[in-house]
Amino acid sequence: MNKSIYRIKAFLTAFILAAFLTSGSAAFGQSAIVYSDITGGSSVFVFKSSAKSATKKYVAQTKSTLSREQQLAKSKKINTQYVQLAKAAPRRARTNSVDPNTLPPTAKINLMPKDQASKLFAGVGEWYIDREDSDHAEDFFRTAFTLDGKNSIARNGLSEALALQGNGLLAKDDADNAKKKFDEALTFNANNGVAYYGLGEVYNSQDDSKNAIASYEKAVSLDRALTAIYVPLGILYYQTGEIAKADTELTRALALSPEDSETQFFYGLVRYAQGKDDEALKAFREAKRIKPDYAEPWYYAGLTLLRMEKTDDSIAELIKAKELKPDYFEAWFSLGTAYLTKDTPEDYGRAIEAFKHATALKNSSAAAQANLADAYRLRGGANDFKLAEGGYNVAASLAANDKNFTTTETGDIYTRMGYVIARQCDVYSKSNTRCGWGRAITALESAVARTNSKVDYANLGWAYYNAAHNDLTENKPAEAKAKLIKARDALLKAVEGNTTFAQGPLLNLAITYRDMGEYASEIDALKKVVQIQSDWTFAMNELGIAYMNTKDYRSAADQFRNATKKDDKYALAFLNLGKAEFLNGNMSEAKRAYDRLKKLDQKRMADELTLFTKGAIRG
Repeated sequence: MNKSIYRIKAFLTAFILAAFLTSGSAAFGQSAIVYSDITGGSSVFVFKSSAKSATKKYVAQTKSTLSREQQLAKSKKINTQYVQLAKAAPRRARTNSVDPNTLPPTAKINLMPKDQASKLFAGVGEWYIDREDSDHAEDFFRTAFTLDGKNSIARNGLSEALALQGNGLLAKDDADNAKKKFDEALTFNANNGVAYYGLGEVYNSQDDSKNAIASYEKAVSLDRALTAIYVPLGILYYQTGEIAKADTELTRALALSPEDSETQFFYGLVRYAQGKDDEALKAFREAKRIKPDYAEPWYYAGLTLLRMEKTDDSIAELIKAKELKPDYFEAWFSLGTAYLTKDTPEDYGRAIEAFKHATALKNSSAAAQANLADAYRLRGGANDFKLAEGGYNVAASLAANDKNFTTTETGDIYTRMGYVIARQCDVYSKSNTRCGWGRAITALESAVARTNSKVDYANLGWAYYNAAHNDLTENKPAEAKAKLIKARDALLKAVEGNTTFAQGPLLNLAITYRDMGEYASEIDALKKVVQIQSDWTFAMNELGIAYMNTKDYRSAADQFRNATKKDDKYALAFLNLGKAEFLNGNMSEAKRAYDRLKKLDQKRMADELTLFTKGAIRG
């Protein structure tokens, strides 16, 4: 388990972005992070996607809906439209209106045949209907129907009066009593479109989408003139994922009421769901123009612009949304996400503040907690990795009971947790605090348990490998050997039957073999790495080191030279090339490597090469 003498013996910066692995694997569009420990050893941690990505890009409202006030306003609009339609073209057969002030004395009415009295009272009911007094209309139509159950005008008039009363109760936000009125109205007239509309409103308020849609559809089928139903029906279609039907209804509604902000907004949502960003943005902007204090169109305009990669414009919209509605969780969340995409320390800080607001509003949100942790991870300050670890811990616990998180996504939170625990070793290396590789292993084992994915096995092997290095620095060779075996076994699972994404885990497997003294296996693994990704200079350098350890200095020099040809500023490869050529007896080439280090202003490496050659390089 000897460490290579061909690495730089220095306290290296712990994590360096080394390469983006863009192999053809559909399961793996990942990036690799090279971890260099304080002994100079290097290994690779692999992210399943970009290392700069967040757990969740944004959380759109999964069920965008009208506020209660907006819904009540729509109910009033339907009621008004029905009354106007009924005046212009009655929705049922009617009788002549009778002014109640002209009714004969009660004693005389009592002497009338019941069918005649029924007609008289039905006429009074019509009089009250004309005056939009559904309470008195109900009384007279009910009396008329009681006198003569065959009086269809009384029966249908009573149904109308009850439906209008129900609408009045809906406008007062009394859905329970409204439903009783609508149900009774339908017992007198099963074709009462307004009653079916009212039931749709009741079911909608109870989040019973299935019955709400059925009721709205029935209402429209009975009375196509009730065009105000298009909006709530279209909204429900959108909410239940029937985008084509939502498109039909909202397009009809928009043609009739282009100045209705809610219609423009939901029409925009349909276009957003269809991926028609320009049309969606236009509709959201119209909704904002009509009603500037309507926060939701600002929010969705921000999401649309974010998807269009117009980040600065997106941020402006999202800021306005949360200003209009300070408790708008989704706006705060997506604002944080937008800041993350800008990829600067200052914007990471702004993202952290936004996600803090989001978690304060909804501390049960696994996505918000995870993205707050992502923001800390990406900012990478002295205390940020510790804060990120805490955030991922909370997020993982919440995600386990969050239907919006798959098991794989929960596993990915544990993966990120393992990474930030290791990053804390940067800080611990400057203090007496022990590096937390045990916690990192626990987190990555949790990831493996949930995903059983090759990448998580790769990172678990990575953690065991580095924990072994930690044991070696603490003079615990037996513990180190046990961990190296576990590292090897996990890494073998990671690369088993897979040659398309194996660069990172293969490299880790190679250096694990190196520390186990199995140099032939190390070289074999590194050859595969270079074969898979021929432009990865870091891997070429590692293969050169492997050849050096077996005293195959010519092959080592070839690998170091290949690395310098790919990257003529790769100082470490020039240093190793100089050492290999010196050991290979090729002093002129060693001198060329030395001169290159001098030109690169790498005095420390040039001095190291001088020391290695015992001053011969200067001769």
